Amino acid sequence: MKSIFWKVFLSFWLVLAVVLAVMLQISHYIASERATQVSELRRIDIVRDVDDALSRDGKEGFRRWLSSAVLPPAQTVYLLDDQGDDILGRAMPESVTRNFRRSQQRRPAPPGRGGRGGRGRPPVLEDPSGVSYLFMFGPTRPPVLGILSLPKVRMVLFLAALLVSALVCFALTRYLTAPLKPIMRASEALSDGNLDARVGDAVTSGDELGALARQFDDMAAALERQAELQRDLLRNVSHELRSPLARITIALDLAARQPGAIEAHLARIETETEHMDRLTGQVLDLARAQADDGDKPSISLVPILERVVDNANFEGAPRDIVIELDAAAALPEVPGDAELLHSALDNVVRNALRASAAGQVIRVTAKAVTDGAVIEVIDNGAGIQDGALLRTLFEPFRKGARSDGAGVGLALTAQVIERHNGTIIANNRTAPEHGLTVTITLPAKT
Repeated sequence: MKSIFWKVFLSFWLVLAVVLAVMLQISHYIASERATQVSELRRIDIVRDVDDALSRDGKEGFRRWLSSAVLPPAQTVYLLDDQGDDILGRAMPESVTRNFRRSQQRRPAPPGRGGRGGRGRPPVLEDPSGVSYLFMFGPTRPPVLGILSLPKVRMVLFLAALLVSALVCFALTRYLTAPLKPIMRASEALSDGNLDARVGDAVTSGDELGALARQFDDMAAALERQAELQRDLLRNVSHELRSPLARITIALDLAARQPGAIEAHLARIETETEHMDRLTGQVLDLARAQADDGDKPSISLVPILERVVDNANFEGAPRDIVIELDAAAALPEVPGDAELLHSALDNVVRNALRASAAGQVIRVTAKAVTDGAVIEVIDNGAGIQDGALLRTLFEPFRKGARSDGAGVGLALTAQVIERHNGTIIANNRTAPEHGLTVTITLPAKT
């Protein structure tokens, strides 16, 4: 039983059960004592009344008396013959039969009007013909809840319930609040900037509090990773911007000292400026992809793919590179941001464009699957022979030796696809073919 709900429920149920049990036990005990006292006080009167009725009218007199007599609660009386049978033919409780057998082992009290047995002996009464009968009280069954109306009993029950509930609730409160203290200490440390603060083994229970502690540790670990990613991003962006800025500074210095080559230096400055502009835009798109903007509208993939392929064909035309699109007409709509998806797919296609030689063909396919759509971008380039780079291809600022980019484009693509609950993988094509296949899976809108 690992759920706090059931622990709380059963704990309070146990309290009520204990209180009820104590209440019934006390009530039954007091009621029994009271009923016994009443029987003892009226014993002499009852025996004399039965003796009068029996001696006057015999068996019928006892029957009439019994039908009109007022006896203690849930009690009756019996007259037994020498065989132990009731003279009215009633079935007798086992306790009466047992008492009769015990009385036979002792000498009965002498018969007489209103006579009583001695201590531990039942009275013996006679009818008009002189036949003797043994008088016995039946068992007392006091009403269990009748005594609850007494003020003293109510006070005792209230105090008992208060004591039991206080003890159980105190233990329950200690149990519930003890695991919260390590979580509070870790929260305070985390709010003070200590990102490696963890609850750890301080809370190991399998209930909701243990789950809360583990979720806190997961959240703290995610915050620490996010902070490390931000530091890495800032460091890498600074590094990527420093190089073109240094080249721009050199180009300006050379332009000042070489007026005849100023156009070449200005072209170099323009190239580096475009590189910085492209890097800045990719970093902004990466930050936008990491942000959560709530629900996403449904979008169609075909127009996005057509626009991406048109742009890529325009860029590949000088090198006679052709990008072919094979998209199913019945592609499902997906929830997402059209501009972000366009940017992500454009990065993949342009990466294939840069890896392709003149005259090659790049194929872009899109087909519907059971729960979404699968997009593949297949080029005929050299592929990625570095296994380590293939595994980290979609991490920020990871790039090959021949890449002239900043290593942000594919990382942006991975972030966008992840934001759309999809997956992206890259695999080298198997021999005799060469190149890279990038497979993107996007779930359909439900």
